[in-house]
Amino acid sequence: MNTQNVQADHPGRILEQMIIDRKIVRSKMAMDIGMYPTQITDIVKGRKDISPVIALRLENAFDLPAEYWLEQQMKYDLFKERLNLESSKINP
Repeated sequence: MNTQNVQADHPGRILEQMIIDRKIVRSKMAMDIGMYPTQITDIVKGRKDISPVIALRLENAFDLPAEYWLEQQMKYDLFKERLNLESSKINP
């Protein structure tokens, strides 16, 4: 599959936009769902991935099922791996 015209964002970018749109205070949201504010920051900055546990916690914070968050993470992971595979191919 050619990924030149395909783009996938880390789910942290989606989370960041939801936080901004809803005018949520990150530190309060983090504490409300049993996470540290630094964990939310790491997700938003793409340094931490969405695990099943985090997906369940985000499900409690937003009106989106845990499966949504995991699907976004999977799409991003597949996109990265496809890029890695394409860049490792040897061209004659």
